[in-house]
Parts: sequence; structure tokens; C-alpha cells
Amino acid sequence: MKAKSNQASALIGQHVPTFETNATNNKDVHFAKLRGYQSVLVFYSQNNTPPATALLQDFAEHYLSFKAIKTCVFAVTHDTLQACQDYSDQLKLPFPIIADEADELSEWFEVHTNSSEYGEPKQIIEPSVFLIDSDGEVQKVWRTSQVQRLAHQVVEAAHVIHDDLKDSGASLFAQQADEAAAEQSLIADLQEQFTV
Repeated sequence: MKAKSNQASALIGQHVPTFETNATNNKDVHFAKLRGYQSVLVFYSQNNTPPATALLQDFAEHYLSFKAIKTCVFAVTHDTLQACQDYSDQLKLPFPIIADEADELSEWFEVHTNSSEYGEPKQIIEPSVFLIDSDGEVQKVWRTSQVQRLAHQVVEAAHVIHDDLKDSGASLFAQQADEAAAEQSLIADLQEQFTV
């Protein structure tokens, strides 16, 4: 599955497909079950590199601010799950890393870019951050050089969406007949994510 255009702006307003994928800390991430919560996806190219470490530590420092407005944070890379777990443990990250080994998320969000290694062409993940609202719709996109020391801006953007949702007086779950069952399922899935 791919978005319709390789332009970042074309992703805004699109609904994220109901991906199911594995993440660190024994988490199975079901995007359909994130409806009702905002989420942030932080794509990076490779574990154990200075740019990735700086990016993830920036979001880790702001994690409590995201948590306060019920916004999930997930890092995403195409390394193996074990490599992601080792890196997460090393950095003591408060949020999981999705091991996108099949490149499903990377392809849909179109974060691949061409690079070279030892003179050979190579496709890598372009550092990118996506803010997704509680309906599963992409609201904001940040690419490449924009991502360094970016977490504060993303928190502010998430706050705006969160405040607008509160003012509307109804979340997605409040509009559904099976509100209680859906909310309990979501709380169970995210219990560790939002444990104080």
C-alpha cells in the first residue's frame, strides 16, 4: 500500500491504513486500535548512529508532554526487532520502536530516499516525523533537516489538535454506539504506554 504521491504535503489529510506490526518491549501495534488517540511516528534510517540517537533522545525528553495529551509516540526503522530492542534498551527510550522489516510503513509514508555506500547505490529511510490525529488522519509532516530538535514543535502541534478535539465535545469513541467496549480495548492495549 502506498500513498498517492511522493510529496509530503500529499500525505496530509490521508487516513493511515490499519497496519499491524511488531515493536520493542513485546508490543504488537494495531493502528486501528489507536483511533481515539493522537500518535506521532518518528522515522529514522539506522540504529546506533549519531543522527538517530539525537532525534530519539529529543523525543524522549519531551515524552511526558506527549503523554499528558494522550499522544502515542512510536519510532520506526527497518532494522530487525532484536536490533531495535537493543538500541531502545541502550537509550532507555520511554516509547517503543517499530521494526518495519517488511517496509510496509516506510513505503506508505514514502520515507525512502536514495543514498550510496562505498560507491554503491542504497535506499535508506529519510528522517521524517508524522503527526496523526485521533481519527487516524495525517495532520502534519516534517522531513529531513527539519527533524533535529523538533520534538517541541510537534508537542505544540499536537496540543492544538488535542485542544480542538476537547472543544468539539466529542471524540471518535463518544460518537460510536460501542464506546465502552472500544475504549476498554484501547486502554488495555496502551496501558503501559500511559502508566504514570
